[in-house]
Amino acid sequence: MRSLENRQGVRLREVRQEPHRQKLITPTPDRLNYIRFAMANGYTVEEIHELTSIDPWFLSQLKEVVDFEAEVGQALWPAVPAETFRRAKRYGISDVQLAKAWGSDEISVRTRRKELGVRAVFSRVDTCAAEFESFTPYLYSNYESACEADPAAGKRS
Repeated sequence: MRSLENRQGVRLREVRQEPHRQKLITPTPDRLNYIRFAMANGYTVEEIHELTSIDPWFLSQLKEVVDFEAEVGQALWPAVPAETFRRAKRYGISDVQLAKAWGSDEISVRTRRKELGVRAVFSRVDTCAAEFESFTPYLYSNYESACEADPAAGKRS
């Protein structure tokens, strides 16, 4: 919600920007963006669940990210601590989104993030569910602390 003020700075009323309800109800590729918009404008998880029938647990997780994005926008650039960067990256927030929130540019944000030591690491996917030894490693990137893809010692073929 946001409040409107007149020219003298007097608060007139609370205003909740309304997403188009049909955009929330109808499953489309853009619906997730409308859900995020609704959350940022005061809709509760329960209200969105009623309109979308999306699992409340998933909506709660999404709300956590939306709330964090609002919090990140309050941080002062470039004095943003490494933990804020790490948390943002774990939530999947891109350097472009962070730059927009801080009124900066993507390259400056990426450079600062790397200076603070916040870098992607790689983890292995256990393709055999620990029942057999896996000879073909599949990896995915994330922003956790341990890297499972350190280069092996020895000669490479």
